Amino acid sequence: MRSEQTLSIKIKGHNKIERPIPSIRAVNPGSFFFRCSARIYRMTSPPSDQPPQADPADITDPPVEHRPRSAGKRLAALAVIGGMIGFLAWWNFFANRVIEPGDIIWTFETGGYVNSSPAIGTDGTIYVGSEDRHLYALDGKTGKTKWKYQTGSDVSGSPAIGPDGTIYIGSGDGNVYALDATTGTSRWTFKTGGDITSSASIAKDGTIYIGSLDKKVYALAGDSGKKLWDFETGGEVYSSPTIGMNGTVYIGSRDSKVYALDGQNGELLWEFATGEFVNSSPAIGSDGTIYLGSADNKVYALDGQTGDLQWEFKTRHQITCSPTIASDGTIYIGSFDKKMYALDGQTGEQKWSFRSRAFISSSPAIAQDGTIYFGTWDKTFVALDGQTGKAKWKLESPGFITSSSALSRDGTVYIGAGSTVNAIAGTGPGPQASPWPMRGGNARHTGRYDSPSAENKAP
Repeated sequence: MRSEQTLSIKIKGHNKIERPIPSIRAVNPGSFFFRCSARIYRMTSPPSDQPPQADPADITDPPVEHRPRSAGKRLAALAVIGGMIGFLAWWNFFANRVIEPGDIIWTFETGGYVNSSPAIGTDGTIYVGSEDRHLYALDGKTGKTKWKYQTGSDVSGSPAIGPDGTIYIGSGDGNVYALDATTGTSRWTFKTGGDITSSASIAKDGTIYIGSLDKKVYALAGDSGKKLWDFETGGEVYSSPTIGMNGTVYIGSRDSKVYALDGQNGELLWEFATGEFVNSSPAIGSDGTIYLGSADNKVYALDGQTGDLQWEFKTRHQITCSPTIASDGTIYIGSFDKKMYALDGQTGEQKWSFRSRAFISSSPAIAQDGTIYFGTWDKTFVALDGQTGKAKWKLESPGFITSSSALSRDGTVYIGAGSTVNAIAGTGPGPQASPWPMRGGNARHTGRYDSPSAENKAP
């Protein structure tokens, strides 16, 4: 009969994770090893010098002289036994493996730099782009490739996952692609007039919003790719759209402005001028306040209805990082002055700052226990205490980190580093139930504010 064993992976400080291991029959590895080893050894050993005596009446043929087994067969048998020893050691190691927070669970190598931030499907599949022109679908537990789709240029934006599982992604070839999540086959493409580094956002009705370096923001039908409207800004659009509760679309531009657009028709509701270009993507607080950074070194809090300035906070260098928001309203954002900041969401007052050794453009992700995760340009992945800003641990990564973290429900952190995609053991389960706990608002990167409870339903 077919039975099933489980592999227990213990994460320090948490309940162990039980993963099924299919097998033909549940066995004790030790007894299995010794039984097989003994049988192989007997089969390849010569008989003893004193064979047992036979009854003369049973002898019908003349005795045959014994010829010892060849050395090659003995060596082959020993090799089999050695392999079984290795298997037993492997079994014992993984059956009792203790994964510490900060351990790399797996690493996947792409053929180019990974600026794209991973998105997580409802089945745990990881979707991420690379400058090798591909979008990858990876098994979240193992990092094995499920499929990959080649575009015409680099994929530096982040994928967004629709309610039906469709993956939406832009490419440097100017196209927006809609792909089947299971097979990676194309459902439709839409051509813009410039490269795309912006990430798509998905409205409740399925409309797709995305920016392009042709200076425009596009609204596309999610099921067909048909253009519904476009809005032209005064500069290239690197920023990704954010969708408010009432359907308003917020986005920054290289013309130094932030725009609020009617999601239904693209009409301008208001605009706010900063002192420099805006690559940062807005985050939305529970009261509708819009938070974002600018290359003028400032963090801005704007009224979502009117665009009026609520407060501003000045760092010492430009900001391209997109902010995230904790359940208590704290704003976390990084700057090119090499610091990660925690700001009071109501007043903009600094709570703390953490100094790294290099630029920070990776947006932080917030776990349920308050830990925040982000990467830096000096190949370091950092976990900080969200209350104090003290480092819990640091991890040397395979390369520069401009990608932003995505948090799964079991606490695994997924992030790009150099040309790799990495799964890292976190300190606690899942994203925080907050208005905006990671880039794109949630693990599916819909870019839409629903509610803190909905945002926390990450895979």
